[in-house]
Amino acid sequence: MFKKYKNYKLYILGFFVLLATFNYLFFKAYKDRKLIQYEKLKVQKNLHIDKLEKTLSYYYHNSKEFNFIKEKDIKIKNKLDTYSLKKIRTNLWFSKVQGNSTAYVSEHKESIILTTATGLIFSIKKNELSDDTRIKHKLIQSNISDFIFNKEFYLRSNIGIKDTLVNKNFLYLSFSNEIKPNCFNVGILRAKINNQFLEFKKFFSSSECMSASNAKYKFFSNGQSGGRLQAYGKDILLSHGSFSLFEEVQDPKSIFGKILLITDDGKSSKVFSMGHRNPQGLFYDKSKKIIVETEHGPNGGDEINIIQYKKNYGWPLASYGKHYKGQIKMNEYYPLPNEHKGFETPAKFFQKSVAISQIISVPKKYSNKNSDIFFLATMKINNDYGNEINILELEFVDNKFYIKDIIPINERIRDIIYSDSLNSVIMFLDSSASVAILKKIN
Repeated sequence: MFKKYKNYKLYILGFFVLLATFNYLFFKAYKDRKLIQYEKLKVQKNLHIDKLEKTLSYYYHNSKEFNFIKEKDIKIKNKLDTYSLKKIRTNLWFSKVQGNSTAYVSEHKESIILTTATGLIFSIKKNELSDDTRIKHKLIQSNISDFIFNKEFYLRSNIGIKDTLVNKNFLYLSFSNEIKPNCFNVGILRAKINNQFLEFKKFFSSSECMSASNAKYKFFSNGQSGGRLQAYGKDILLSHGSFSLFEEVQDPKSIFGKILLITDDGKSSKVFSMGHRNPQGLFYDKSKKIIVETEHGPNGGDEINIIQYKKNYGWPLASYGKHYKGQIKMNEYYPLPNEHKGFETPAKFFQKSVAISQIISVPKKYSNKNSDIFFLATMKINNDYGNEINILELEFVDNKFYIKDIIPINERIRDIIYSDSLNSVIMFLDSSASVAILKKIN
């Protein structure tokens, strides 16, 4: 009888094992089938979104209905000063990354030139900025499309215009330069400024290009392209990012991860400095005779560097940041964080990222301070500096930068310049697609 009871228990146990196995296999098959269905739906959905985005992009870039509407001034008071912030909200709603738009500002005589990352160029008269009416603007036609063949340029992607520069009556644009299919570097276009039509010509282009297929570690990103332009004497400085590459950055023969000095005719270039990851800001302070560069670190470690000829700034061998999770295996080859031993040390670094952007010098005329100061634009909240996105006011002492004050803007600051004739700081704000004018009022 005991044996029968034992067999009975085994039968029961076997039944439940079979039931559990059946349930597992049934629900696994059901889940797998649903995942395949969801994946198909996702693919179909993305195809519809892509088609819709391409349709919208076509009408958007051929539209004449662009609005520049002035909003009520905002008063910003911080520890030391009071500012007036005037926003001119636009409907330039084609962002490259986060926010509603991506664009860059330059100054030419009595106008501000606004260039979107998708190649639309506008001129705004400076005297319009102080009126209380709707801002008049002029859309300047150009031949940019003659040089751009990748459709991603006109969509949400990392392919686009990277910066603008006005120099000697020319407008320079740095851009994602596709040398051959899916193989990129940063190139420069140039046009003589004309409010009716901008006829661009290729100013600078290198034959060296990289893609995911020819990158040694298969890491590649157009989002780490840098692309800042700066006049330097009669020549042009271009910050050329690493494009998420590694070994090329420390190769003196490669243009990747370098600041390049390009002759005024665009026909030749040389490496000015090396060891850069994603140089987002570049500024030449004529009074101090220093070149200041800002650079995105990886996961943390944003840097401000004083750039000197033929110096090495360390990436990817040195950084105060860490590799992102997707690149964690790179610690085998390039362990981070790692100090800048044997390399140039940053004049300022941020352990936690501020999503560093452009840096400029603002004169005593603007600040009413004893000396010129620097404004550093950011694109991310860093809780060490409050709960908003800020301009950081910096003092430069003994080749180091120190934070003196914080100006809360609460929007991603894509670009920033100082206008001497307006004695104002002019910005483009990604978050609201706005041109903004910051004026000190005390």
